[in-house]
Amino acid sequence: MSIKNAFNVSFERIWFLDAYGHVLCYAPYYKGLARVPILGMLLKGFVALPYPLPISSVPTWWGSAGSPLEVPEFLLERTSDDFVTLRKKLTGEYLSIDVHNNKTPLVVGLNGWERFLPITHDMFQGLVLMTNPDIGEVRLASTGQRVRELVFPVGGASEFHTALLGDARIDLKESRAAFAALGRLGVNETVTLSLPLYEGKGHCIITATRLQPIVGEG
Repeated sequence: MSIKNAFNVSFERIWFLDAYGHVLCYAPYYKGLARVPILGMLLKGFVALPYPLPISSVPTWWGSAGSPLEVPEFLLERTSDDFVTLRKKLTGEYLSIDVHNNKTPLVVGLNGWERFLPITHDMFQGLVLMTNPDIGEVRLASTGQRVRELVFPVGGASEFHTALLGDARIDLKESRAAFAALGRLGVNETVTLSLPLYEGKGHCIITATRLQPIVGEG
């Protein structure tokens, strides 16, 4: 849940999705950030910031129990198209990804793999609902067919920040409002939503039902 101050700015817990649908999380074994698939739970390693995000900030990373995590200082910068980059304050290098494992190396150049999609708590819960068939049921409104889960691109594919829902390729950034609405569903509540498709090729209409809550925040 967000809190608004007198200036009508909402503060949120924010996580970050990489180009292939993995979430940045805290890796205690090397006191830094790793990338993991969406596995049916919320993760340690979020920041608390006004939302929409400021142009730049140096956020603290937090664990699920409300304690700060030992993550190096990163300058978080919002791009003109609403993605973010994470630049290590000490060296100026950008946080990147290795598509062959869960590591997040530092690189000098800024390309597609160094751009992350910020998602709020509600958006994260909505994505969990769509990726875990035990937690949520998603059906295509046009046919009533159940689609068991979102399928993210394999590492190296060119369709950054997208996912397949059946045969429809969803634009994850443009679908964030729909994911947030899904995340706010109570158990056994149902909603019909429109998900924008990749490259502006229309919309996919779904009907989704929350089946179970998310248990714990890993």
